[in-house]
Amino acid sequence: MDLAAPEHTGARPVVAQLAGMEHTEAQSVTALLAGVRAALAGAFPRDAPLWVRGEIQSLSDHRSGHCYIDLVDPDAPRDGDTPVLKVNCGAAHGHRSGPR
Repeated sequence: MDLAAPEHTGARPVVAQLAGMEHTEAQSVTALLAGVRAALAGAFPRDAPLWVRGEIQSLSDHRSGHCYIDLVDPDAPRDGDTPVLKVNCGAAHGHRSGPR
């Protein structure tokens, strides 16, 4: 069953309604992510330094050595549309430093 097909969602597919455009052809998840990765790689090359300023919204520290940080823009309005940068920080097994 193709949930993006018009007969399942009304006059226009839900995805097309959200994007504000007519439906032409559904993209696979793989194709969509490949396009997003290519766009990000072009805008932010891996070999160029990138500094991000933000406020820590949440921090989860796990015994595995991984930590998860959610950063938000301190100047952005705090509503349901506040952008959140989710960062996964990993440490090599047995090489964790810092407070526990």
